[in-house]
Amino acid sequence: MEKRYLFTPGPTPVPPQVLAAMAEPMVHHRGSDFRLVYERALSRLQEVYRTRAQVLLFAASGTGAMDSAVANLTTADQRVAVVTAGAFGERWVAICEQYGLDVQRIAYEWGEAPNPDEVGAAVAESGAQVVFCTHSETSTGVVSDVQSLKASVGDAVLVVDAISSLGAVALETDAWGVDVVLSGSQKALMCPPGLAMASVADALWETLPPARAFYFDWRRTRKAQEVFDAAFTPAVSLIRALDVALGMLLDHRRAGARRRRRHRALAPPPRPPRRHAGPRARRPEGQDLPHRPHRLVRRLRHRGSACRRRAVADGARRGHRARRRGHTRVRGVRAARRGLTSFPEPVERVAAFLRVAAVDATIQEFPAGTPTAEEAARAVGCRLEEIVKTIVFVCDGEYVLALVPGDRRADERKVAAEMGASQVRVARADEVFDATGFEPGSVAPFPRRDVIAALIERTLLQHAAVWIGAGSPAHMAMLAPSDLQRLAGARTADVVVRS
Repeated sequence: MEKRYLFTPGPTPVPPQVLAAMAEPMVHHRGSDFRLVYERALSRLQEVYRTRAQVLLFAASGTGAMDSAVANLTTADQRVAVVTAGAFGERWVAICEQYGLDVQRIAYEWGEAPNPDEVGAAVAESGAQVVFCTHSETSTGVVSDVQSLKASVGDAVLVVDAISSLGAVALETDAWGVDVVLSGSQKALMCPPGLAMASVADALWETLPPARAFYFDWRRTRKAQEVFDAAFTPAVSLIRALDVALGMLLDHRRAGARRRRRHRALAPPPRPPRRHAGPRARRPEGQDLPHRPHRLVRRLRHRGSACRRRAVADGARRGHRARRRGHTRVRGVRAARRGLTSFPEPVERVAAFLRVAAVDATIQEFPAGTPTAEEAARAVGCRLEEIVKTIVFVCDGEYVLALVPGDRRADERKVAAEMGASQVRVARADEVFDATGFEPGSVAPFPRRDVIAALIERTLLQHAAVWIGAGSPAHMAMLAPSDLQRLAGARTADVVVRS
């Protein structure tokens, strides 16, 4: 499968884990298995929105959410104010005019940020009780100060188009008192297009006029979502993808403070402006940046190429040994499978995920099985530390994966410290299946199901290639540890003690 890089405001590139979630078998949207996914996705949306209010979810583009806001907040001929400074501000105007509203434009030049004081004065003068604005104007790249805009419009209802900003730009819905925030799935939320969402402040529900739309009726949607149902057939596969993407986004956000502290500690001091003092001018001592960064980049690229060459050579040698033992060897990605007509269903899930991610990997079959790390190392013909054990932990009621070398064991206290959890234990067999979708002894660390985080022991990253479970006790996959870390969404950690 061809791998493409999108440098567009939306749709944006979709992570392999999210694509794999869309490839799972279809389920009925009224069934209990989908209801769990739906409930979790709605809860995660509240976290991303930074609100305790219910977030309504529709199968539509972001413009559908904008349409729903006008249909549920206004009545015919009502006066509204629209802050416009680009193409999507003009879209607010077009939607409002389509619904027969008296639109008072608060217009700025394209590329100019709206002034909160001017907006507040214009809203007060117009008498408008509903104000529509755009947080991040995609056509110009300008981000409006929503917090100040809300403070300036007073008691008027502020409706914010956050389609291209939610998840990328700070937006504190409850803390700033924003009444309605709209967004879509295809931009910073890392999903394909097709889902629209709207958070509605609790105080608004008693004052909403009758909806002027059937499908986008907020009250009908809210009533269904209160029992984790959908008013109409939802986009099942897209919601599964959204659930995974939101989990990744929240994992990133929770680790963000720690990452920012680390970046600040490692960053060199800012370089002062250089004065034209002739060829002998020097920077103050202690403020030099790393010497010749272009050479460092070239060395790193060369090292990466060497690692890839070693991984290919190691794979060829192990494949030769496997064929001598009579094992079946199968290319798992980028090419049609050779020598094997089909995989068992759990292994096919792993293979499909690898193909979607366009990762160099090999799936190998061992008819006798590899129930332990020692037996797996003997079957593959590699060192024990190149076998990856995937262990599921329950941390304060949430599932966490630990990827550790075959010659080590994960330490519960270290996992607890990494996760900031008070209670940690190894998951039971039924919990392992719930968390990963795989039976114990055959767990593949991707695609993730109900796992909130993954930790990879940092010593695994020193190898050219590693072996992991591939969905059944008779199948294993070989890939580069950097690809394993990326596909599992794992962060490096020190979580092991010697067995």
